[in-house]
Amino acid sequence: MINVNEIANLILTVSFVATFIGVFFFTYGAGVEKEIVIKQVDYITQDMTSLLNTNLAPEYKSLLKSAFSKLDPPNMDAVDDEVNRNNAELMKQAFMVLGVVFTAGILLTYYLSSRYHLDFKSLLIKNSIMLAFIAIVEYVFLKYFATQFISADPNYVKTIIINTLKEYSGK
Repeated sequence: MINVNEIANLILTVSFVATFIGVFFFTYGAGVEKEIVIKQVDYITQDMTSLLNTNLAPEYKSLLKSAFSKLDPPNMDAVDDEVNRNNAELMKQAFMVLGVVFTAGILLTYYLSSRYHLDFKSLLIKNSIMLAFIAIVEYVFLKYFATQFISADPNYVKTIIINTLKEYSGK
């Protein structure tokens, strides 16, 4: 037999959690993700640099220093601006979808509560408490665990760079 209270609770739970996850990603998670990428690139760069320092003869180090001193990073302002515009548009679209999901969930739960004499306020309170715990767990997980996890394999990156440089140099 169908339990309308459980269905209403499920609708509200999915609406709350789906909205939270989307908003949390765009407001906090994206910043953490950026921090993780920067840390991992720094880690791989330091690892690669140490490889060059320990495995190259002094004359090759001197040649590399001379060559690298003449290199300037390209101006990526136009590309960065385009990425920022695309991300802003994507965020706007995502928030619109999340707003529809959240509103539809609230309205449908309210309708079911009214139609079947359910305690709408109790459903809201229970789901708000659950959402608070989910938010705390997500924050703690990202802040203290995900940021410390190293997913980039420096050995793989070194192998790819070395093989690419060998191909470039014709060896």
